[in-house]
Amino acid sequence: MEIRNILQHRYSENLFNVTKDNTKDTELDKTPLQKRFLSSLDRTLQNYYTNSEIKIHDIAANIAMSERQLYRKLKGVVDMTPSEYLRNYRLEKAKEILADGKSANEASYMVGFSSPSYFSNCFKAYAGCTPSEYLKRH
Repeated sequence: MEIRNILQHRYSENLFNVTKDNTKDTELDKTPLQKRFLSSLDRTLQNYYTNSEIKIHDIAANIAMSERQLYRKLKGVVDMTPSEYLRNYRLEKAKEILADGKSANEASYMVGFSSPSYFSNCFKAYAGCTPSEYLKRH
């Protein structure tokens, strides 16, 4: 169990880090089934992350899983809930948008957050700095 917890922690830390050859760092350590699952989930999120009304049920249905099955699979592979995974996916996209010079308010709406203040709080917790500080750095 301890080894599993260590692997989950390691996978979740580097989940959205992309290497120079456009592969995720953790993809090298995952089984083909886990890679295929995360790839399918990422493709689905790519289509829906801008929609602030998207529900986990809709995402699960799009990848042919029940909500519970999606929850268990994500928790087992990366130790995140589907909501956490979606939020982190959106925040990574927001980093890209902010790096392109868009304002924090624009970025928040572009990635599916309905409230700029909630976006700012989530971004600060995720990136360690506010969106405006991130803008200044990049």
